[in-house]
Amino acid sequence: MLCHGESLLSSLTALLVLLLALSRSPALTFALPAGLCLALHLLALEPAAPRSAQRVLQPLGGAAARIAHRGGSHDAPENTLAAIRQAAENGATGVELDVEFTADGVAILMHDDTVERTTDGSGRLSDLTFDEIRKLNPSAKHRLRSKFQDEKIPTLREAVVESLHHNLTIFFDIKGHANQAVDALKQLYLEFPHLYNSSIVCSFMPDVVYKGVFIPCRDYVRHWASKGIQVVPWTVNTFAEKTYIENILKCSYITDSLVEDCDPHY
Repeated sequence: MLCHGESLLSSLTALLVLLLALSRSPALTFALPAGLCLALHLLALEPAAPRSAQRVLQPLGGAAARIAHRGGSHDAPENTLAAIRQAAENGATGVELDVEFTADGVAILMHDDTVERTTDGSGRLSDLTFDEIRKLNPSAKHRLRSKFQDEKIPTLREAVVESLHHNLTIFFDIKGHANQAVDALKQLYLEFPHLYNSSIVCSFMPDVVYKGVFIPCRDYVRHWASKGIQVVPWTVNTFAEKTYIENILKCSYITDSLVEDCDPHY
């Protein structure tokens, strides 16, 4: 499943506001919003077939899926192969992975655009080559760093191979570099066609997909389900929240830990 956008809504909205500001015609004031709605309807992409969406969002049939945020950043160093392996061992059904790029254009797993927060290095990704990134220790700042001393920052391809090996659904989180990301993902989907039925590409960019930061109620879930849209809340980090979402809402969710309660890992 692939969710992407080209800032169409933002561009059309800005144009509409400008034209309305310049016009004093009642007829034009009515016609422009109507035209915008028609354009959005004609250009809208068809949603994924419900069965295809169900295979990705709830791979265990009707049971709720458990997606490890950044591979489960509480249980292992975030966005590493060790995190993916640990998530699988802890019972995750999928992993959410952050995609970034080095100065020489290599797709890697990294949440931030700098390396200070999670590694023993410093600098911006845009200034560091892959060879330089590969020398950093992604476990350096983690609470369990002594357990994961030999980890390296993985390439996106390495992470895909590891995730598929453990039969994990992948949530690719794209925060920027849209053109590079699309090219990198195209190659991966060509090389690993199974990704079409076991992954989602998502983004925080408004014209890609909107994500809630609250615990939804049953009416909210039913409302979107009636439209063929699955609700996947995150970050769900307490036993009580997980119990409610799994047993009452019967939703998949994304969590930082599969073994204990923890604070969100931003």
